[in-house]
Amino acid sequence: MADNPLTALFEESSELEHKGEYSQAINRIQDALEFIENNKLPDSDKARSLVRIGWLEFLLGHYREAYEISETGLKLADPKSETTYLGMINIAAIKAETNDLAGSEKVYTSAIELCRELGRGDLLWRGLHGAAVGVYLPRGQFDLALSFEREALLLAKREPTHKPIWKFLNTMGWVHWMSGNSYELQEILERLQYEVLPDTPSEGYYLVLRAQATLDAHYDPNMVLSILTHARVIGEMRGDPGLITLVRVSLARYYIRMQKPAPALDWAEMAVEFARKIGYMHMLGISLYVQAYALWLAADLKKAEEVLHEAIDVTTNLDARYDRTYAWLLLAIIQYFHGQEGASDTWREAMRLILENDYACLIDKTGGFAYQMFSESLSSKDSDEQKLAQTLLNSIKRIPVEPLQITTLGDFYIEQGGRRISSEELHLRRAGELLGLLLSQPNHQINQEKALEGLAPNEARTKQQTILYHATSTLRRLLEPNLPDKFPSRYLEVRNEQLNLILPPGSQVDYKLFREHHKNKHFDQALGIYGGEWMADYPYAEWALELREDLTRMYLECLNTRTQILLKNNNPSEALESCRRILALEPWNELAAQMAVEACLLIGDKAGAIRIFRNLVKALESELGLEPSPEIKQKISDIAVESRETA
Repeated sequence: MADNPLTALFEESSELEHKGEYSQAINRIQDALEFIENNKLPDSDKARSLVRIGWLEFLLGHYREAYEISETGLKLADPKSETTYLGMINIAAIKAETNDLAGSEKVYTSAIELCRELGRGDLLWRGLHGAAVGVYLPRGQFDLALSFEREALLLAKREPTHKPIWKFLNTMGWVHWMSGNSYELQEILERLQYEVLPDTPSEGYYLVLRAQATLDAHYDPNMVLSILTHARVIGEMRGDPGLITLVRVSLARYYIRMQKPAPALDWAEMAVEFARKIGYMHMLGISLYVQAYALWLAADLKKAEEVLHEAIDVTTNLDARYDRTYAWLLLAIIQYFHGQEGASDTWREAMRLILENDYACLIDKTGGFAYQMFSESLSSKDSDEQKLAQTLLNSIKRIPVEPLQITTLGDFYIEQGGRRISSEELHLRRAGELLGLLLSQPNHQINQEKALEGLAPNEARTKQQTILYHATSTLRRLLEPNLPDKFPSRYLEVRNEQLNLILPPGSQVDYKLFREHHKNKHFDQALGIYGGEWMADYPYAEWALELREDLTRMYLECLNTRTQILLKNNNPSEALESCRRILALEPWNELAAQMAVEACLLIGDKAGAIRIFRNLVKALESELGLEPSPEIKQKISDIAVESRETA
């Protein structure tokens, strides 16, 4: 702790804020104000203290008090000072969370300019982060939000002490979630978990983001509920208004996904009530359209529309473009699926907003609902609607899709987030054969003519074409079940008589990883991946033979090298197990048999060594018409002699 009592009180207050103990943090600054009065310290110290209290009141959602206290502090502060900069951050943050994103942006811009003028790079992150999370995220200006947070993160890394790195990562995570970039989101979550403190708002915000990612990826719903329950406890315990509202909204989304309208509606209504009470307008807009979704699920269409219109008003007044677009899209879906008048106009307005702001990612967030409307619009008789839909189609093609984890060695299945596409599903209409065929090709691309021959080499051309059509459409449907018929897939491209499997960033195919480990001589890692023959579900497919043999050869090389290392390191038990794996595939493999005999001798199992030799003799004779080498014959003969002498 610092020797100066005033400095010590500020440091204590900062530590308490870091832990989420905002009220106690205020108490320390109240003590500082008393110290200032008693010691007749200058107005600059009082201004600093008032601005600090204003910030903490803001964190508690006390916007009016925060604004008044911050304004008082600013009047006492030097216009060209750190205190003025921090006071401006307070004002900007309050404007952002109430109803003035434009005003907030102006103040943030002025504050950032002042900070750069003061040369306070150590404090610049506050303005950058504030503008990113307070203005550009709710406004849906994702590129700006990421740019500001990346600069803030870069500055913080230069002097990481007491810098809330979790805040920058959290904003970046929400950008990736909102824009549907699941791969980037997972990377952020990996980094974020190491930056949060247990039972603090930092952990609460991380947990909510993690819960949303887990829910979207279709993982265990019970795990999602457990994560959100933990976040709710933290939010209520710390009194963080943003976290409290966000948790309630997330719980409503969870129950909507679980098709449980009653609890979904309860949590959504609590979120709306709380956001309305404290005046947090951005979260109010979000809470309203989530409430509308829950009302739709509960079959209260009239109320759902009323709430959506309020959500549109709130988000329009705030200029929260992403959430306004989402509300319009949801309104269009409800009206369309219930045949209500004006549905076409609402849908066109939703498409216009999506295109205007580049929010094609929202189409994915509504599952199959929006795709059905969209598919009809592509063939609409209304030329304007068709043109909108066609333009939107080009945007949808750029939406990031979920990475694929493809297992082909031994087992055969795909993991897509938390969803598993089983071997049984892949066997439908030859979809798995088509996938294997594409995986076996350079760049996962194949000419249609070659694909016809690969899938059905002995069939008539008409039947070949039917098989390929069924395989393509089934694989496409398995990978993107929400897509309407004849809609272009983002995983499987069919163009210019070419079929192309597109693996998004973050995707992994096990045989490629195995091959990479083999190349780098990481034998244990390679053997850990190899679960059996490549594409064993299709043992007679000609397209699989060459790659299968190549991978089997690599597998045997890994085992052989590993066995030699184990014997050299005097580990005969594991070496013997490796030999048995080789001999299971190649019972005539004399080198493996010799190493197995050596391993048996090292562990004192002479009988086992003789059995291995006899099995080798049988395999060599039956498979190759050969006899064992003189070396191994001599070794076995020596064992037999030694055994007789011992007896």
